Amino acid sequence: MSTRDTQTSTGVEMKESSFPVQRSLLSSSALAKWMSANYDLSSSPTCQFWRRGINDLYLVKGGGTKLVLRVSPAGWRSYKHLAAEIDLLNFLHQNHISVPQPIRQKDGTYIQTLNAPEGARYAVVFAFVPGAPHSPTKAHGYRFGQAIAQLHAVTDGYPADCAGFRFELPEMVDESLARLRPLFAGHEDDFEYLLEISTSLKRAAGRLPCQAPEYGICHGDVNDGNFHVGKDNEWVLLDFEYFGYGWRVFDIATFFNNQIHQLGKAERSKSVLEAFLEGYQSVRALSQTELEVLPSFVVLRQIWLLGIGAKNQPNMGLSLFESWVFDQCVPFIRAWMGESFWDGAA
Repeated sequence: MSTRDTQTSTGVEMKESSFPVQRSLLSSSALAKWMSANYDLSSSPTCQFWRRGINDLYLVKGGGTKLVLRVSPAGWRSYKHLAAEIDLLNFLHQNHISVPQPIRQKDGTYIQTLNAPEGARYAVVFAFVPGAPHSPTKAHGYRFGQAIAQLHAVTDGYPADCAGFRFELPEMVDESLARLRPLFAGHEDDFEYLLEISTSLKRAAGRLPCQAPEYGICHGDVNDGNFHVGKDNEWVLLDFEYFGYGWRVFDIATFFNNQIHQLGKAERSKSVLEAFLEGYQSVRALSQTELEVLPSFVVLRQIWLLGIGAKNQPNMGLSLFESWVFDQCVPFIRAWMGESFWDGAA
């Protein structure tokens, strides 16, 4: 805890302590001044705090320009990881995949380090993307599937040493379970269940080859909010924060996981999932093995996401984390493993 000398109105010197901060909220007005100093904007910008997820997002407006400022929490991602995300976005933009465009600073760089009370926080600015998020319809599902397949196809051969996440068994299962173990106190039966099913899940994933087209760059977070559709049916893939390298069926399973969480196991959700697969396979045909292991990857995705949640639990809050894990995620996994809603058929 740091201290500094202060003087009261009586002239008596006192020590004022600055209590350690876990996660700050940076001043919008200060960020507006920082934007004005570091970016080529035609007029003094306004900056409004937009929303908080894992990152803090700010909406920046100035001279008819609309931008999004993303500030990562301290310790969440490395500078190298962020730089790799920027490189991938620029590569995709050059190859005609619609993604948010990162904006350079006046000095030509993309990433700025902001010295917050809790430590260094990285800031990146993106062009604002208009449009509405994906809606759970067959038409949107088909288009979303096409977009993900196009992303996969254009990144075949992209360097395997990129500094993204790894959607491989040690990261998806072993590291996730290691993070979760101490947070399952009082829920030992649930944790033992996850350990038990992990063997069959690993066996299923091990059937897939580690080479393109089954293996390569993945978006990592294929959910409704990360696919925007414009007024002319133009689409944009958003939020590559979780991008990584691994089995491409992980992305398809992520869409399945997201839709079933939202819509439940109903014919409506099944029709959207079928449309997504049809759209995907209009660009790249899935192998029979990929289709067969897809149900296992729905659970692998959930376990991986639980591991990410465990890493961010201090900022998420224990109450919210436990409700998410034990009221939603674990029951979802048990139900999915115990039923045959999706049999892996095309």
